[in-house]
Amino acid sequence: MIGKQAIDVVRTYGVPTRQFVSGNHTFLSYINQQTDYTMPMSGWGYGGGWGGGWGGYGGWGGGWGGPGWGGGGWGGGGWGGTAYTYTCQTNFELVNGVVSAWTMRGDGC
Repeated sequence: MIGKQAIDVVRTYGVPTRQFVSGNHTFLSYINQQTDYTMPMSGWGYGGGWGGGWGGYGGWGGGWGGPGWGGGGWGGGGWGGTAYTYTCQTNFELVNGVVSAWTMRGDGC
């Protein structure tokens, strides 16, 4: 985008999130955020699951886990879901309406 006009930046990236003007310098900022979510996980179950339990038929607890890796968990526990937001900020510096520099920063770029 170096050497392009301001209108080319707007046509490519849309209307900027923020704008700052100082003399003949204009700074256009585009801020993009994306949030990823993880689903809650069940705790380790205590019945069903692997094998037939410790000690064979009718063994201790009837096996590891619920059906597979899940189940209600000991005490009905487990881990809650989490959310993480990634942010990317792209800045363009224009001098007299022409892009002279640009930067990107953030963990979502």
